[in-house]
Order: sequence, then structure tokens, then C-alpha cells
Amino acid sequence: MNIEIQLAQADYIPTIMSLNSKWYKANLTSHSNGFLSVQYTFECLTKMIANNDLYVILLESIVVGYCLVNNAVMTDRSKEIKQRYLEFNPCKQDARIGSGYQILFDSPIQNKKLFHPILSRMVHLFKQRYDVLISTVSKHNAVSINAHQCFGWNFIDAFAEYYIIEY
Repeated sequence: MNIEIQLAQADYIPTIMSLNSKWYKANLTSHSNGFLSVQYTFECLTKMIANNDLYVILLESIVVGYCLVNNAVMTDRSKEIKQRYLEFNPCKQDARIGSGYQILFDSPIQNKKLFHPILSRMVHLFKQRYDVLISTVSKHNAVSINAHQCFGWNFIDAFAEYYIIEY
């Protein structure tokens, strides 16, 4: 299996948007393989590419996943998450925080024991620029909770419906 990770380019945006939509929780009939709770626009993904905050995961030159940090477009929700994170971790006020971390594996590479090696590589790439990566995981997304706990992410029980996770 020939897996490659590279910075995303603009021509990947339609595929990334398609994957994002495919795994968005409202578009799934089952959440047993995990789900995403955030959808991204073309403009937002373009800004992430400009910031070097979006990578694609390629299998035989086909996009089968992506990993991103969304510091490009801070919504009210993302501002609230960052604020709550800093309330729990006031010593991180001056840290370079990569917010809205999201990783997605499409079906061709799910359950192939690739999550941890790819997550490790992605964390390494982002940690060169950010001191802390934060995101959220729905308390109903057992697949994502388990995967991130096994990798050593810290969970903060700050909201009723989801955890803030940090690495």
C-alpha cells in the first residue's frame, strides 16, 4: 500500500469537500465508523492551503483522506472552544495553538492499521509550527474517542455534547 502525505493544493479542494461532506454526521445513516461535525467551504479550505495548514493523504495518487488545522476562519464556535480550552489551561495563553484540528480517513484506508502511523506523521508536521493542537470530539463518536485516546490525546470535559482534545 503506497501512502503519501503532502501539502494540499487548490486542485484537491473539490475532493476534500466531497470527503468532508460524505463523512459529515448529518449525511450519514450510521455513525459506527465515525463522523465529522464540521463542514468546510471552498474559501475556508483555500485559506488553509495558503497557511500550509491542510495536508492530503494519497493512496496510489488518489486522495483518501486529509488532515487540517483551521486557524484560517475562526467562527464563534471555534473562538468559544479556544476560550474554554484556555480557561482549563491558563498557562497556554502564549502558546501557538493549532485550532480545529481534523483528520479524516476514507473507507479505502480505514481499519488498515494506518491511523496511528499517519496521525503520528501529521502531529509531527503540525507540531513544527504549533505548540498545541486542539479539536473537539463528539461524546457520541466512539471511533474517534478511542483512536485519539490510544494515541495519547488529552480529553477535557468542557461541553455537554463534546470533549475538547489536545495534543
